[in-house]
Amino acid sequence: MDTDIAIKLLEFISVFPDLPITKELFLIDDLSKDKCMSLRMHEGTVLQQDIDGYKQIQYPFMLLYKDTSAKSPEDRSEMMAVLNKIGAWMEAQALPKFPNMTWEQISQTAYSSASIMEKEENTYIAGYTLILSNLSN
Repeated sequence: MDTDIAIKLLEFISVFPDLPITKELFLIDDLSKDKCMSLRMHEGTVLQQDIDGYKQIQYPFMLLYKDTSAKSPEDRSEMMAVLNKIGAWMEAQALPKFPNMTWEQISQTAYSSASIMEKEENTYIAGYTLILSNLSN
């Protein structure tokens, strides 16, 4: 199910109007290109709550943006701004359909303001949580 959710999230985010890369360079768990974006699900951190047959599932995920040509502080600042704009855009969108689930919301996590990844000078990261719900009865 996590793979299905990752693919659906990738499809959803790839229509962001100002995506700085082509859709072919927006990947799942892959930062092998010089300029790309990657969606990474947090493995093993899915939170489920069951209350009277109502299930809520939280899927934390990250967006990573890599551009090895970004050398100036302005370039890097723009990379962080792009991730923050994507986060704000996601929160404002009607979320896509997913079989047997209702997408309640996508929200930025406490560390969602984009920041540089350790040991990856030209890679920035932002964190989000997707909240899904369904009736388990």
